[in-house]
Amino acid sequence: MRQRKNMWLLLGLLVLLLVIASVQLWTADKEDNQIPRDTMKKTLESRYAGSVTSIALVDEAGKAAYKSVLQGKTGTYEIRADAYSGHILRISLLQIHVNHPSEPTPVKPSDPAKPQSSENAAYGISLEQAKAIALKQVEGVFDGIEIEEVGGAAVYEVEVDTPNGQEVKVQVDAHTGVVLSVLWED
Repeated sequence: MRQRKNMWLLLGLLVLLLVIASVQLWTADKEDNQIPRDTMKKTLESRYAGSVTSIALVDEAGKAAYKSVLQGKTGTYEIRADAYSGHILRISLLQIHVNHPSEPTPVKPSDPAKPQSSENAAYGISLEQAKAIALKQVEGVFDGIEIEEVGGAAVYEVEVDTPNGQEVKVQVDAHTGVVLSVLWED
């Protein structure tokens, strides 16, 4: 009777060791498939024409993701990217950089034959310019555009469908043309 008890105890211990070893192998294999931090940094810098000042591995809704801060020409952005696929999960504008030219930029006088549209008079950029800015930011096909007021400022919300079927909303400041945010939807 005692031998049977010892045999069951030994068998239980063996099963427990197998489960622990399997879990460790599974998690180690998963970590091996992560995009290396340096590779992700270089990818973000080339994709968004800026310099990554910080990058860290974080938990994003139960999945590993890179949280990075990128200094670009137009501002400072926080970018969250999936650590395994590299897909951009979220881009948020942290700070806008305003360029103050040292000399005034000459402005062409408007052609009196062409009446200025009320759209261009009300906002610094037109719907077409906002569309072009969004399509430079995200590769895809234009799907629609709306103008909204966010925090007292006029913002174009441009919808773009990517080649892989994702829907992306790009918010563009209607006065400056600065990209305020890029939201990738599932």
